[in-house]
Amino acid sequence: TIKPWKICRVGEDEPINLAGFMVRPGRTTIRGATFLRARQAIRRFQRRPTLTRALSVCSYWGWFKHSSSRRVIANNHMYETVRDARQLIAQHSRRNSASYSH
Repeated sequence: TIKPWKICRVGEDEPINLAGFMVRPGRTTIRGATFLRARQAIRRFQRRPTLTRALSVCSYWGWFKHSSSRRVIANNHMYETVRDARQLIAQHSRRNSASYSH
């Protein structure tokens, strides 16, 4: 919500904080707290992959995919991590669907 007393200009001085993204001219970044939570979830999955952590990684992936975070994605090997998380979820889903197909 834009406050009635505030004159809003889009620029480098004050970005627009919109649904967890910081929107500036030419780039869109992730809000700091969200970025830290997402990075922590990804690193935890990389250390010890579990189903819960895989689901968390896939949830946070959208934040990185829809922002200007290509360098962060490459430096943290997120494409490989998300691929591994999706495979783990798919294996779990196949295992559970096979037990229900009787």
